[in-house]
Amino acid sequence: MFPFRLLCACMNKKKKNALVAGATGSTGKHLVRQLNASSDYDNIIVVHRRETGFAHLPKVTEIILDFDTLESGLNTGVQIDDVFCALGTTMKKAGTKQQFRKVDYDYVIALAEWAKQHRAHSFTVVSSIGAKANSPFFYLKTKGEMEERLKRLELPVLNIMHPSILEDPEREDHRTAEKISLGVMKTVSALMPPLLKKHKPTPVWMLAHAMLMVSQKDEKGVHYYLTDDIHGLGKK
Repeated sequence: MFPFRLLCACMNKKKKNALVAGATGSTGKHLVRQLNASSDYDNIIVVHRRETGFAHLPKVTEIILDFDTLESGLNTGVQIDDVFCALGTTMKKAGTKQQFRKVDYDYVIALAEWAKQHRAHSFTVVSSIGAKANSPFFYLKTKGEMEERLKRLELPVLNIMHPSILEDPEREDHRTAEKISLGVMKTVSALMPPLLKKHKPTPVWMLAHAMLMVSQKDEKGVHYYLTDDIHGLGKK
């Protein structure tokens, strides 16, 4: 028989409100769908610079916003518990290093500062395997500097996801080089010893599910989730 106290606790469990930035990206779109289907959330606030196509979902409220004015312009109308940041671009789309850094660093930090100011419980962000502030590679250096700045904000809960190359069958703009890389990584990871399998491709739906899972934890502080962690959480 199900214990009465546990039954009452489940019935009285407070549902949460989530905010998602980067909802139209490969990971973000899966995350919004999973949050909308989750019984843990009442409201999903999607913040984007243009319409996302998610406004028809029952729990989703769409806020169209220029991220340059995020600090003063973002008013959700509800207390946000969990903030999910899947913001990211490519050098090809950005055009310049300055524009790339604006999306992958400036906007991420602005969102985190907003989260702290508005007392969100957790902030979960997609970074990258190999991210280091002293990396000679611009992409990894930017991600590493972003992580270091986030840690200095001392958010209540900071979850940093370190996936390997992302795999998204739904993506329409697959680049040839990316397809080749995915094929090589799949083949090589199957032959690699366990220690090196951290480089195996990560399906975006799995990364999204892992982000949802870690946001349910109540452990304060900074938490890193590597590829193997993401695969383990994503399969639960």
